Amino acid sequence: MFNATTGTFNATLFNNTDLCTLDTCPLDWAQVNYIPSLGGNLLYVGIFGLALLSQIGLGIYYKTWTYLIAMVGGLVGEIIGYIGRVQMHYNPFPQTQFLEYLVCLTIAPAFLSAAVYLCFSRIVIVYGSRISRFRPKTYTYLFIAGDFIALLLQAAGGGIAASATGTTQQTGINIMIAGVSWQVFSLAVFAALCTDFALRVRRARTLDLNSQYDALRSSRQFQFFLCSLGIATLTIFVRSVFRCAELSGGFNGSLANNEITFMVLEGAMISIAVIALTSFHPGLIWKGEWRELSRSMRARQDGKDYHAGALLSTSDIDRESAYQMSIAAPFIQTNKQHKPKTPFNHCHLSYNGPTTNNVKIIFGGAAFNTNYGSTADKVSEVLAWLEKEGIKTIDTSEVYGDSEELLGAANAAGKGFIIDTKIGGGLAGVKSSGERVVKAAAESLRKLNTDSVDVYFIHTPDKRVPLKDTLHGINQIYKEGKFKRFGLSNFAPAEVEEVCQIALENDFVLPSVYEGNYNAVGRRIETELFPILRKYKIAFYAYSPIAGGFLTKSPEDVMNEKGRFDTKLMFGKMMNTLYNKPSMLEFLTEFGKLATQEGISQAELAYRWIVYHSHLDGEFGDGIIIGSRFGDHLTATIEGLKKGPLSEEAAKRMDELWKAVEKDSILDNWNDYLSKNSL
Repeated sequence: MFNATTGTFNATLFNNTDLCTLDTCPLDWAQVNYIPSLGGNLLYVGIFGLALLSQIGLGIYYKTWTYLIAMVGGLVGEIIGYIGRVQMHYNPFPQTQFLEYLVCLTIAPAFLSAAVYLCFSRIVIVYGSRISRFRPKTYTYLFIAGDFIALLLQAAGGGIAASATGTTQQTGINIMIAGVSWQVFSLAVFAALCTDFALRVRRARTLDLNSQYDALRSSRQFQFFLCSLGIATLTIFVRSVFRCAELSGGFNGSLANNEITFMVLEGAMISIAVIALTSFHPGLIWKGEWRELSRSMRARQDGKDYHAGALLSTSDIDRESAYQMSIAAPFIQTNKQHKPKTPFNHCHLSYNGPTTNNVKIIFGGAAFNTNYGSTADKVSEVLAWLEKEGIKTIDTSEVYGDSEELLGAANAAGKGFIIDTKIGGGLAGVKSSGERVVKAAAESLRKLNTDSVDVYFIHTPDKRVPLKDTLHGINQIYKEGKFKRFGLSNFAPAEVEEVCQIALENDFVLPSVYEGNYNAVGRRIETELFPILRKYKIAFYAYSPIAGGFLTKSPEDVMNEKGRFDTKLMFGKMMNTLYNKPSMLEFLTEFGKLATQEGISQAELAYRWIVYHSHLDGEFGDGIIIGSRFGDHLTATIEGLKKGPLSEEAAKRMDELWKAVEKDSILDNWNDYLSKNSL
């Protein structure tokens, strides 16, 4: 009777293992042939639980709703799956907890992948949609659709496999393998497109980069964020490959019953991904920009362009912060026509008139010089002020005294500022040979205390050495990663053409930025230089927007040789040669009258004209360089720009004044004086 009873009892349990316990059935009847680790699985429950709480808090605070949904979906799946494994520690036989573990841990990473895809579409906007092969939202649609297919296959296959036996169970396993394989394929394609996009970014020209996010792209936090996405993608990919191999062997295979391998290649990989996606949450990196990028994607999907604040209303942000957003990174929204626009500090940024463009504001580092009383501490104070105003790019040169050293001592690059510098070219005492370029760049980087700069300029042409030799050196340091973009300064239009042709013929890096003289009394570049720059898609940075101080003077100051016009000084001789002419003095007289009529200073008139009414265009990455040794001058400049465009009458009058002085105007200091004389 005992044997008969035992035989009947075993047959019943064998046919329905849900009734089994560790005391009544052998372990090889269980869903897995080992007892899941209690501590290890509880550890993963804790990790994913803490991450879930963090994601909910950060998602609500920063309103990253789509990212929140994806992360919550993945984390809830992970938690349920590992709770199922904790239950299996006490009893590995019932099918319910095995189904919890199998299905939830199989599909949860698909949600985490979706979070990565959502971030990448916004990264495309941050760098510039023009660079990408596809529209930003296409990436989201394409890969989340792929994730959805993988999710359906894995969920359906898991359900079938966990609740069936024999041939039907194998069918379920095969469906799961198809789902996980699809996810591996999708991740591989995604990684390939990310690599392709990264290469296109590296080759991108100024025109194609989204200048609105210059400061964000250059920040260390953003670079860490990119690394975190790369880590998450890699670990999810490794996990998915493991699951393919595991499922291919069936539930009774060696991989499916090796807990250590599972805990490392499943649990640890997804834990690393989740920690990366939580520690560098997009809300922490982008603050409120996630919603703006979402709006930008919708606007671009509708075939519309988008500018910072263009879709905001006064209910979104207060009026003062609206202005701050308008110059974030930093940019002033400009109207290329003469139609006046409401000042930014008195309105929200909704504008339905002519196309608005963003002109970059750059600080001129020539103001940093120990001869002017600059110290590292004083430079740090200026940097703090610039950061407060949203100005993150600083222009300097090897010929600006100890400007580079002061910026390095103040750790400007380490504080997130974008640094541009120059080799002296014809201004330097040494010929600009290729070898000299390499040495000069290394010395500038040493002084600046950084590994690379954004733009590396040739300050002026150097007729003492073949241009190709100089460009060969430029190309060498570009390949070494010493700078991101190549710039020219003070090159005549024909010389710009020559540089571009040599670069194209020799596969050298092409110039993508030009720095030149541009102001209300020096507009020859509009007809002589701009057509060439636009042809080659080269951005323009305007230096000397107040004509070396000429536009702030009275005719009497110039004629009496006051200040910068003192002919006892070499610089004064240059200024007198270039500007002390009857037509120029008449211009200055009328310019002063116009400023008085507008109720503003002459400096403000000059700055507002060039930002709002000149040929500068943010769509091409154009900008202006402002700088002064005096803090009150800098403050006055920014406060003046906040007022917006000039009146329509004033803008028209500026064009009339230019026509009267055009024949006597200069191209720039180098071509009209310094190349023929010496300071």
